[in-house]
Amino acid sequence: MLIGNIVCIFAPNVNTLILGGFIQGGGARACACLWRSVFRDIFVGEKLSIYGGYLSIFITFIVPAAPLLGGFLQHYFHWQSVFVFMLLYTLVSLTCIVFFF
Repeated sequence: MLIGNIVCIFAPNVNTLILGGFIQGGGARACACLWRSVFRDIFVGEKLSIYGGYLSIFITFIVPAAPLLGGFLQHYFHWQSVFVFMLLYTLVSLTCIVFFF
């Protein structure tokens, strides 16, 4: 996802932007699949149900909020600001994974 964001930020044409989006999407899909495995490794029984429910609720609110945030960034800044935001989000997430996981 990190590499895809960098490609999108510096994309000189639409074809490169599509390629960067494809790479970014692959990284995001991998993260979306891995959380289930991580939760099953860390939690069991009732704790798995509780924290899985919390994550599902969080995802339910994030999915509709993402286009709103993207539209805000694109309107008030530049279209590349969406990818800069995602790059920063990815870096913060990776830092948290390295230090707290």
